Parts: sequence; C-alpha cells; structure tokens
Amino acid sequence: AFTSDDRQIAMGTEHGSIHFFDISKRTWEKAIHYPENVTVRAITFTDAGKTMLSASNQNDIQLWNLATGEIVYELDADV
Repeated sequence: AFTSDDRQIAMGTEHGSIHFFDISKRTWEKAIHYPENVTVRAITFTDAGKTMLSASNQNDIQLWNLATGEIVYELDADV
C-alpha cells in the first residue's frame, strides 16, 4: 500500500510484520509487528497518514498509530 503522499510503501509479511520503504531514499525505514505470528493480508492508510488499517489471516482488523507503531483498536471480523 502507498501512503497518501506517495512517499512510502508498506508491505505485510507472512510473519506478522509490516515494513515501510521510503521511495525517494530507496531505503527500508522501519517495521511494526503484530503481537502474534500472523499473515498480513491487506494494508491501507488513512488520508491524514497518521494511522493505518491492516487485516490478517486471523479474520481481524487493526487500526495502527504510525507514530508509535502500536495497535490503537482491534476488530474481530468473525462477528
């Protein structure tokens, strides 16, 4: 997924990590991690670029604070 300013790409892994690549610098900037080992299936950013949503193979959706790298809210999609 691209950030709203098209400066970074986020890539999810099958090991529960989301990595951020800075396009202009051509470098990996940081990574955030799920508390458990899951496969990241989808990522999208909010328009403001301060938060991100992700979905995993555990049928849940997380809202991430990108400044802290922490999950702010989690929704169980099995409901």
